[in-house]
Amino acid sequence: MDFAEGTIVEACQEVAKQVETVNTAIKSHLTEQEAVMHFDESGVRVGGHLNWLHSASTERLTFCALHGQTRPTGHGCDQYSAQVAWASHA
Repeated sequence: MDFAEGTIVEACQEVAKQVETVNTAIKSHLTEQEAVMHFDESGVRVGGHLNWLHSASTERLTFCALHGQTRPTGHGCDQYSAQVAWASHA
């Protein structure tokens, strides 16, 4: 099947809206309730540019955020979880 790029972008935006509440709950739980987490980062190319996929996870939950720079600055996850992730990862 072939899909137009606009169709794919629109579908991704719709799914992002649908899971926003769940993502917010996962971020809150990970930053406020969990004492032990695993943090990781992987370099990924988006549009030919290097970005970083940061993850924070427990046995049951995983949160991933894509950042255009190595250190998260709050765009994609709130500032507190970004600080926790960076402090634990450094």
